[in-house]
Amino acid sequence: MRDYLIIGAGSTLNEYNDKIVTFINTNNIVTIGVNNMTHKFIPDYHLWTNTGRFEKYKDCINNQSKILIGSRLLKNCDIDKHIKNYEIVYYTDDPTEKISYDGKYIRGFFRTAGCLAIYWAHLHNAKKIYVVGMDGYTLCHNGNQHCYGSGMTDFTGKEDIAYEYCKDNNIYNVLRNIDKNGVKFEILTPTVYTEFHNDIILGEF
Repeated sequence: MRDYLIIGAGSTLNEYNDKIVTFINTNNIVTIGVNNMTHKFIPDYHLWTNTGRFEKYKDCINNQSKILIGSRLLKNCDIDKHIKNYEIVYYTDDPTEKISYDGKYIRGFFRTAGCLAIYWAHLHNAKKIYVVGMDGYTLCHNGNQHCYGSGMTDFTGKEDIAYEYCKDNNIYNVLRNIDKNGVKFEILTPTVYTEFHNDIILGEF
């Protein structure tokens, strides 16, 4: 059994990059990247579940990573056109279902690839699960939402800050539900999901 680290694309990666690298190397951790973060880290696994994110950032995929494609993404994207080797992660993303695994489908509601990655790591016998770069849409660490670009990089022009707070609230509830289902994890970088924040571990590096 090995520890797993989920690497989101929050802007905290920019400030904590060196500490995260040392943490990974010191602990021989398995890494799961989410979305557009390969300019910072080349993860062991790279998970994609969102059509818009995949279409916009698919060029960042590195062939050194094992690519994980959410089954719902297959309906909307021609994955084989862009990636030759990948593993399908079958999941329902159904709010009416209890979080569980039936041998093929991960059931329950996860909302984001980062949340799904936590449960995927659990299913792969993670000893401990850590998360970095899961800042939350409203944290805007040093003024930025993501480790790429500047400012409110998730805005398309239709959203407003109230919508971003709504997304954070939904994700917070998902994280609490994952925790209540016995999957323990800690977010090591600054985050709006403060119940799960451990600010000590990276401080040791």
